[in-house]
Amino acid sequence: MSSRFTCPALRERLEDIPLLVNYFAARLAARTEKQITQIEQQSLSAMQQYSWPGNVRELQNVIERCVILTTDEVLRVDSTMLVHETPLATSAPAAPAADFRSESANRNRPARDPRQSLWT
Repeated sequence: MSSRFTCPALRERLEDIPLLVNYFAARLAARTEKQITQIEQQSLSAMQQYSWPGNVRELQNVIERCVILTTDEVLRVDSTMLVHETPLATSAPAAPAADFRSESANRNRPARDPRQSLWT
């Protein structure tokens, strides 16, 4: 009999965000030798309102960027860090790559043996 552990998504555990922010900020501040003494309340509120599609890893990455960018003892989150971008899969399909060589150059060029290395 195997036991299964399920952890709800961060967006379902908004009350955990302040604890996680404090943990990541302290850990990353120590690693970067910065002194973070407080977290801006407006930033904390913004983080609690964000849906965190990337879950805890996204939160950790945001805090890491904030710690790196901070110039004082107050951790602030730039609102542009909390913008959910459209996934690439739902964006318009990319145009095929263009071949910038002229047709005559392609026509006169012998076919390459696929077994040969491109590095020779």
